[in-house]
Amino acid sequence: MLRSSSLQYPKAFFCGFIVSRIGIEADPEKVRAIADFPTPTNITDLRSVLGLVNQLAEFTPAIASTAIVLRPLMSPKASFIWTPDHSAAFSKEHSESVSRLVQCGLRFLSDQTLGIVGSKEEILGCVFTTLWRRGKDLCIPDALSRAPVSDPTFEDTSLGEETSICVRNVVAMKIAIIHAISGPSTMDVPPNQQCEKVSHISHDPILEELRDAARVDPNYVKLVQHGSRGFPKTRTEIDPELLPYWKMRDDLYQDGVSVLYGACVLVPAVLHQKVLERLHDSHCRIEATKWRARQVVWWPAINSDITNTVRACQLCQILLPSQQKEPIYEEDTVPTRPFESASADFFRTAGKSYIVYVDRYSGWPVIGHCGTDTTTAATIRFFHTFFRDLGVPIRLGTDGGPQFTSHDFSDFLRRWGVQHDISTPYYLQSNGHTEAAVKAVKHLIMKVSPTGNIKDCAAFDRGLLEIRNTPRLDGRSPAQILYGRQLRSCVPAHAKSFATEWQTKIRECDRCAAAQAFDAVARYNTRAKPLPPVKIGSYVRIQNPVTKRWDKVGTIMTQG
Repeated sequence: MLRSSSLQYPKAFFCGFIVSRIGIEADPEKVRAIADFPTPTNITDLRSVLGLVNQLAEFTPAIASTAIVLRPLMSPKASFIWTPDHSAAFSKEHSESVSRLVQCGLRFLSDQTLGIVGSKEEILGCVFTTLWRRGKDLCIPDALSRAPVSDPTFEDTSLGEETSICVRNVVAMKIAIIHAISGPSTMDVPPNQQCEKVSHISHDPILEELRDAARVDPNYVKLVQHGSRGFPKTRTEIDPELLPYWKMRDDLYQDGVSVLYGACVLVPAVLHQKVLERLHDSHCRIEATKWRARQVVWWPAINSDITNTVRACQLCQILLPSQQKEPIYEEDTVPTRPFESASADFFRTAGKSYIVYVDRYSGWPVIGHCGTDTTTAATIRFFHTFFRDLGVPIRLGTDGGPQFTSHDFSDFLRRWGVQHDISTPYYLQSNGHTEAAVKAVKHLIMKVSPTGNIKDCAAFDRGLLEIRNTPRLDGRSPAQILYGRQLRSCVPAHAKSFATEWQTKIRECDRCAAAQAFDAVARYNTRAKPLPPVKIGSYVRIQNPVTKRWDKVGTIMTQG
């Protein structure tokens, strides 16, 4: 147990905190690390900075509220889209955390437990007991390993130089033995040419930059030492920073100051971001970038870093392909009688506008000639006529045009007790029943009345009558479903054709229609799959329906 009365020295640095007789305060080095942390470019960077802030949040609880805007970006299922709101929250979190950590004072010592249970260490004359924590809970070491805050000391540099000399001698001896046994003898090559060849290979500017970074990376130097001396027998004897390398310790070997994993060179932590950018120069998909990386470079968690980098690339996000089609949405309520559920839509041809009102049960279409007046008031007048002559439906489906989403039209439907269903924008299949009726009527107008005048056009009236008399796939026409018989038209028909014998086959027709609908859905769904749901408040990209580019960013406000 660590108590203020047990301290024999004025203060001690321990686990990112300064412990003194008057309490515990944040280490200024950790505060500076938060202040100097660069703007995150992917999920990994964001986890690092939030880990630093959360580790010291006990000194300044107010900063937790400022991180709410940033936390949705932590989800691996969402695209990493950095917006001005995120920049503002990030800056606010920086300023609040630094200022409060400096001003808020100390956290006084009490009977708190620190470190590893069961072991007692004497540091600066203090005997205390510590609790063991899992590695993923140690936020500060994880963050500092990704964003170093201090330069190597002279002792670190000198140790690295000594190790480099030793390693180079060992590698040179091994290379000489390999060449003597399995390759062309170097004894036949003049010494000056050997030196020129080695010099030419070892002065690759890119590799030299990697070696320079490796010399000043403490963890990298320790790996080089283990490469020459061997790894410990148990993982408990290895440094905690090197635990990610434990499973592949038998595949790691050194080449000078570099460490190799198979044919891949181990990249120091300070060069991770630069290497990721170079790997993504091709702007290929995630898997292709991973394949390329497996040929030349490696470090622990490289796969997740590549995934975060590609997902955070703005250009790649804008040019993403369209999403795969989803399975057909089956309505919860299927109409059981005529005009229980109806659909409506506007279309334009020959310079004139028309409205189509169609029954979802029978397929009976009704046409309204709007001319040039497609206002909400004119639309309401048409629906007064539809409801008066055909009955008031329970549900009305539209494409969400301005006339259908206006306040006056919504109030009109509310007064008549109609539920309004709006289809998905720019997705015709979601309102396919109406679109099919629009297509049939529009083609009829274009063929029999090119001028668009259908008020006094007998050809259009005869054509619309035959559309209503034409049987559907289940063998029944809209007229038979609505009136119980065929309507007499200009086509010659015997009296028996108007008999009600077909009514005895209603059940058979219903079974046929259900089987056809099931087969159509099954064929469509063979190449469809459901997309993951999105949560309210999530930042998403929106595809332009014309250019097919994901060049807009929005926030989910509600779900349909």
